[in-house]
Amino acid sequence: MARNKDAIWQEVLREMDKILPSLVDNQQNKQLFLSRIHVLSQQYTMNEMASLYACMDAYVQASHGEGFGLPVLESMAIGVPVIVTNWSGLTDLVTEHGQFGLLINITGLEKAKNTPGKADFDESFDKWASIDVKSLQKNMRWIVENNDNGKAKAMGLRGKDFVWKHFHPHNISAKIVQRMKEMIFMRDMVQSFQLN
Repeated sequence: MARNKDAIWQEVLREMDKILPSLVDNQQNKQLFLSRIHVLSQQYTMNEMASLYACMDAYVQASHGEGFGLPVLESMAIGVPVIVTNWSGLTDLVTEHGQFGLLINITGLEKAKNTPGKADFDESFDKWASIDVKSLQKNMRWIVENNDNGKAKAMGLRGKDFVWKHFHPHNISAKIVQRMKEMIFMRDMVQSFQLN
């Protein structure tokens, strides 16, 4: 039986209330820090999402693992600094800590819960990262401390350049066409060997 979506979000918010205060070191910083965090649970159009991303200090995705991380890509595409888990598909976007975004260290890997199956070619498929909360704290603090001096914005702009260079639809389509040509060539080579 499916759980009520609002009930799940209430549970998430209760857990956040327990965790977030530990991310700051004093009451003044706590108020500043917590006043800048917003959890949004409704659906938005693409234009609304672009507007939301544009007003963020950073996009944080502290997940156990991702296949790709489209919201991270979207945030980076408009120059928003990102903080992501140093595991799985998110490392395709944030390849080096501090270059295009900040990486949250992991403390280990555990068997993922409720995975639909396991891909034989990728043993990481059924593993979840355990988040290093202190690393998350340090990265979030870095964004707050470097928001006004331009360092966070500069990192966001480097991320934007990276995304536009490597993930622009024109560049992706060229890569797909090239890969298809390679596959056709390989198929033809195999067929020619089979005929001989």
